[in-house]
Order: sequence, then C-alpha cells, then structure tokens
Amino acid sequence: MSGPLEGFTVLDLAQGDSGPLCAMLLGDAGADVVKAEPLEGDWARQLGPPWVDGDSGFFMGMNRNKRSIALDFAHAGAKEILLKLAEKADVFVESFRPGLIEEMGLGYEALSKINPKLVFCSISPYDQTGPYAHKAASDLVLQGMAGVHRFHGIVEKDPVKIGFNYAGAVADYYAMQAIVAALFWRYRSGVGQKVETSMLRGMLATQHNYIISDSDPDAATAQTGFNIGHLNPPNIGYKTKDIPIFMSGLGGAPRSPGRVQATGVWEKFCRSVGVPEEVINDPRFDTPEKRTKNDALLKPYYEEAFKDKTAAEVMKLLDEVDAVCAPIHNYDTLFTDPNMLAQEMKLEMNHATAGKLNTFGLAWKLPGSPGSVRLAPPKLGQHTLEILSSLGYSAEAAKELVAKRIVRAWTEK
Repeated sequence: MSGPLEGFTVLDLAQGDSGPLCAMLLGDAGADVVKAEPLEGDWARQLGPPWVDGDSGFFMGMNRNKRSIALDFAHAGAKEILLKLAEKADVFVESFRPGLIEEMGLGYEALSKINPKLVFCSISPYDQTGPYAHKAASDLVLQGMAGVHRFHGIVEKDPVKIGFNYAGAVADYYAMQAIVAALFWRYRSGVGQKVETSMLRGMLATQHNYIISDSDPDAATAQTGFNIGHLNPPNIGYKTKDIPIFMSGLGGAPRSPGRVQATGVWEKFCRSVGVPEEVINDPRFDTPEKRTKNDALLKPYYEEAFKDKTAAEVMKLLDEVDAVCAPIHNYDTLFTDPNMLAQEMKLEMNHATAGKLNTFGLAWKLPGSPGSVRLAPPKLGQHTLEILSSLGYSAEAAKELVAKRIVRAWTEK
C-alpha cells in the first residue's frame, strides 16, 4: 500500500534543527523528498557526538526517506538545477535566516512565477518579520523565550530546559500540518501559497491550556498553591529491582472515563506488595490528598517493598487496582517493551555505509495509506547523479558539473 503523499515531490533546502524533520515527515507519508545541500553538507551533519559513520546522530534522526543532491549554491549552474527542481516540486521547505532565500533568487515570489501550484514553507526561529526576525537563536533560547522552562524543574528552583531539540521538532510538526492543509487548499483552489511557521509559534501553541489558565494567575496560584506552570512537580519515579516506574491513581478520582474508583484500592495495593501495616494505618496517609502531600515520606516504604520485584511485577499489581503506571525506560529497555514492539515503533533501515540502523516507527496510523520507511538518511550527494538524470542532464553533463565542483556526487567505494 502506498503512502498518502505518494506522487508528491518535496524540495528540501532546510538545514539544522528545524525544517529537516518536517520534510522527513512528508517523506514518511510517501512523498519523494529531494534534499538539496551545499557542497559541505547540511550543518547538522556536524552536530555530534554521537556519530554514525561520519554523520551526527542528530542529522541521521531527521533525514530518512530523502535523496541528497549537493550543490554550490552560489554558482549559477547550481541555481539552474534548483530552479528545475522547484518547477517540478509540489512543496518547497527552507529554514534559512529570513531574507536569505530571496537573496538566493529562490524566494516564494520567484518560484511561484514558474510554479503557481507550489506550496512554499519557511520555518524560522522568531518568524519572517518583526523586531526579532533576524536575531540569532537556539532551542534553549526559544524555550526560555516562550516560557516553557517554567514547566520543568522544581518549584522555587531554577528552570530547566527540555533536553532535546524540542522547539525545532514542534515547529516542524506544525509546519507539516500547515503544508498538508495548504495542499488540500490547492486541491480546492488550484493554486499554491506560502506557509510560514516558527519555533517560537510552536512553543506557544503547545501551551494552549496553560495560557488560558494564566489569564487569571492569582486565582490559579490560589487554587494550586504554586505557579500554574508547576501543576505537576517533577517526579523521578520509584525504584524497583530493575528499572523505575511511575504510578498514580491509587484511591483518588477515577483514572479512566466510565470507571468508578473502588474504595480501599491503596490499602489493597500496599498489602499486595508488602508495605508494612503500620504505614497503611498511619494517619498521615489515610486520604489521597494526604498521600499526595506526603509522597516523599511514602516513597522509601514503596521502594523497600519494590526492591525484590521487577517493574513488570509491580505494574501487574498496579493494573489489578486500575492504577496509572508505566516503566521509566532507558534505551536498553525501551524497545524490549511489548507494547512498543506491537505498535511497530522500532524499525530497521539499511544505510549505504553503516549497514542496518534502528529508527522509530511512524507517529500516526493510516491503514489505507500507511506510509513507510523506505530510505535511510543519505550520504552527502548520494543521489546527485540520479537526480540530475531525472532533470534531463546527460551522464557527460553531470560529470562535467562534478568536475567543476558545481555539484558533488557520492559514490560507493
């Protein structure tokens, strides 16, 4: 079965930590994604360690299902190739600093003249216009700018950033959503359009309910006892014999729609794992509210009871009382989880030089047009000759472009 975007072509000029993931997701959905890189490659290739056969893991994680062509962007011959690619493309994705793509002669106004149906997507840190449009930025800076730090760390302590490239990833998911919406509009109207999003917009959009709550911060603080951003203070879980677990819902409100929480749930669970009777009868723990407040006092008793039980054994007992629970995985255990494997969230791909590599499964399910992982992240210029041939360049002309360093071609040794 084909992906929903099979037959669509994406020209991907994005580099770094915002933009490449968007194009990759379009590729996962079946589109043919041509990644046009400068001769030295997407700068994310150098964002290591870790490294996978000379390219960073950072790059490898955002560039599967793409074909790479490497060009000297400053050369007129390379611009001619890019224009030919843009003329045939359905989608164009770029993440240069605002204004640079226009200076290159590849802005929306120029490309829409040769391809009126083109959906042109620009992804930037702070948006294409405005007082911050040309400011340098990073994921760390943008998380702070958007106030995301206040959701992490410990109340009344310094804020903590999310450890991975969160702002870039969120912007790319919203960009893909906007591109698909623009393609649907093109289906209805017959014309393309320019799509814009930014890392900052994505960071703000993820805070939907908290921004509403902060409309009345005094009331929110009075209700929770601390800033609304800390509705759930950090929880590092509970140690077991092997890996830690998260757990909640022991005797509080029902954790699932349509279910009624039975009484005595916490007591039943504690006895099943071997928490001492004197702890179960301690007045400091006799209501769900007190147990939540005094969780730090309860934690040593839980962990003493769990120390000879695996996470799976403890969670089986938690499941029996309909509590919320989950293992806290590391990368050694994550893809041994039966649910992860059942959902096909671990896949393999064959890299040109590194051989078999693990990758994550698609984040969505479309049974009628499921999409797939077809190509591993490309070596720089791996598909240059193939792409030039598809544009009508003869083998001799392509060799001349390589010899003149207008393009770069990777060949398997």
